[in-house]
Parts: sequence; C-alpha cells; structure tokens
Amino acid sequence: MLEKALFIITKLFMDGWEKLLSENVLVPFFIYGLGLGHHHCKFTQEWQQAGVLNAMQVSTPTPRINTTAGGNVTLQCNFQTSAALTNLFIQWQFTDSRLQHNSVYAYINGKGSTSPKYEGRVFASAPNSATINITNMQPSDSGTYVCEVMNVPDIEGTTQASILVSVLAPPSKPYCAAHGTEERGNLITLTCSSNMGLPSPLYTWSKLENGVEKVPNGIMDTTSGSLKISNLSMVEFGLYQCNASNILGSATCTVELTHGEMSGAIVGGIFGAILIAIIIVIVVCVVKSKKMKRKNINENKTAKELNAVPGKDESTRYKSGSSEEAAPMNAAVENQAEPHILEIKSDDETQSLHNSEKAEA
Repeated sequence: MLEKALFIITKLFMDGWEKLLSENVLVPFFIYGLGLGHHHCKFTQEWQQAGVLNAMQVSTPTPRINTTAGGNVTLQCNFQTSAALTNLFIQWQFTDSRLQHNSVYAYINGKGSTSPKYEGRVFASAPNSATINITNMQPSDSGTYVCEVMNVPDIEGTTQASILVSVLAPPSKPYCAAHGTEERGNLITLTCSSNMGLPSPLYTWSKLENGVEKVPNGIMDTTSGSLKISNLSMVEFGLYQCNASNILGSATCTVELTHGEMSGAIVGGIFGAILIAIIIVIVVCVVKSKKMKRKNINENKTAKELNAVPGKDESTRYKSGSSEEAAPMNAAVENQAEPHILEIKSDDETQSLHNSEKAEA
C-alpha cells in the first residue's frame, strides 16, 4: 500500500494533475491503491467497456535459485501488458526467514532506485525490464524476493511473481558447551551450534581417545547438535568433539568433561567455613593480646607503687639509726679487718688464761 501511494505522489509531481486526469489514470489507480480491489466492480466494468483496463501478466521462469556466498544471481521477472510503458511501475521486495520486509529496487517512469542496503549491488538488466541482477550474495540475503509490476491502466490480472533464493555456505566454526554438574551419576548435556551454514548443518559427536574418534555413550540429536549423557561415570570423562557439516564443508569444536568429586556448593561451603575460622582466630588473638597488654600495664603500675613505699622507709631507717646500732657493726668490721696471730703457750699459761676469762665472765 505504501509503495502504491508513493507511486501516486511521484506521478502527481512528475506528470501533473491535469495530465493524470486527462489520461484517466488517477481515478482507477486510487481505487486499486486503496485496496478496494474487486469491490469497485461498477467502476471496473465501466473502464473495461471503455477499453481502458487490460490484464497484467507477471511471471518468472526460476521460482527457486541456489547460489553460494559471494556469488551473483539474476532474478528474472517477465510481464505482459497491452498498454504503453509510460506509466510503468516496477518494484522488488525482500522477505527474510524472520518475516522482515525490505525494499530492494524500484523503477518509475524510466528511472531506477536502489535501497541503501543493496546500494552498488543491484542493477537492472535493461530499461523497462523487471529483471534485476544482485552481486556478492551473502547468507543474510537468503529469502523470498517478490517482483511487482503495474502499468496503469493495466491493473488487473497477475501483478506479482516470487523467487526463493538460497545462499549456500559452509558451516561456521561451531560453539561447544557442557551443561550440568560434572560428577558421577549426574546428567550432562553437550551442545553444539554454528551461527552460519546453508543448508543447515548436521551435528555429530565423537569421543577422542588418544586421537582416535569413538562413538560416545548417550543420546545424540544430529539436528539440534545435542548429546545427552545420563548417569555419568568414569568412562564418560574425557575430550569430546562436535563436527558440523553440510554439502559445502565442515567445522569442528571440542569440549572436555573433567572429573569432579565435590560439587561447587560443597567446595564453596568448605572455603566459607575456613574463612570464618580464620576470622575467629584473628579476633581471639587480638582480644587476648589487648588483655595481656592491659594486664602487664596494671602489674607494672602496681609493682612501681609497691617498690616506691619500702624504699623510703629503708632510707629513713638507715639515716635515723642509733649510734648503738652502728657501733657494733663498726666493731665487727674492725674485728674482721684485724689479722689473727697464733701464739704458742704452755699448759700453765693456757690454764691461767682460761681461769681469767671465767673470772671476767
């Protein structure tokens, strides 16, 4: 509908209102462009009786085309009309696999226009021809191309033809991944997928043992690229390879299943417990250190106080001591200083000395 409206506006500016009205072009085109179709039977019958309307026939000899990435294609679109080509309107539209619509090429009154996406890649084969050439085809160009031709007053009949284009390409390097916990007894799913590749690649898994490919245990889906291994055992651990292939080539990727005794949750719990224990030990050590330091400070303070009081008493006592106390000490010192002289005496003298000592006593 938008393209038809644009065609009307273009014609209005290029040819003018008077010419359109004089050629009986504007009225029937508005009726068709607004989507009234067969609901305007009265107008159609009148124009047919006047010999103005004719049947348009659009067709293509190649409804399906296969090409390779980087190749060129020719989209043939043939049409038959009994009217002059002065009002010829041609347009090409593209619809991809996601049903996204894009304009490719338009031709109005002898002038062609290419959309920015296809700039420099689309060329008309000849003036007043609906056939176009597209160069450097890419996988993203795969889809349906629709050719639409109108030549007022020929607005009835078959006005469209479609061509399905497939751009063939080998698979891109696939991506391999393992889903699940790699522990014995668990379910593991290996996946493999390529972003590009037409025809769609088939995926096959193999287990590599000393460089030799062996058929793996599990359920393999060659279309989706999955390999499900239930009840994982020691035999299933190792290196796995996925091969993505189509008629144009193949590509591979690998993923390794490694043995793990403990799950991530258990390992995380152990590390967490160890960390908490370390923190507790550090806190206890800090608290004990502070207590010991405080205790040592108090003990030193008490010792200083106790040592300070006895010191004063002793000094006072020594200074104020009586002369009587000092005299015996001096005498003792003097007696210790005097040398002892041994004298040999007779028995009578010894007895006499002994008696005198008794008398003195």
